[in-house]
Amino acid sequence: MTPVLTGVGGALFWAQGGAMAWRMRMALVGAMALFLVAAAVGWAVGGRPAVSVVAVAWDGVLALLSVVALARLGATRWAAQFVLLPLLILLEGIVLVRPAMSARWGIGLALLAVAGVYLLLQREDEAETTLR
Repeated sequence: MTPVLTGVGGALFWAQGGAMAWRMRMALVGAMALFLVAAAVGWAVGGRPAVSVVAVAWDGVLALLSVVALARLGATRWAAQFVLLPLLILLEGIVLVRPAMSARWGIGLALLAVAGVYLLLQREDEAETTLR
């Protein structure tokens, strides 16, 4: 649910005024209503689902923090987490497992590092969009 809620929050946050924003908001509300109807039907057919309130609350907190990060960083810089986390996992694997390093490993790690740095750098055209 975290990626879904983050996407919904990001879309609502960055929506521009006008007819297009109204349509997008109505589509999101419709999708939410459809999800609630499907959940209610599942509840009626299969009985009460086992739901952890703490897990749902943490999902909400993660979604809120993701939307706040998206608003402050911008979409490009926010996407850096999807490059830096695999890089960190690979580096930990190299330290812990000590596999035989090849040129392919080195080039792949270098590409991930360069991509992460590139995504984290704030460009001039993004400077005004992150301040609004």
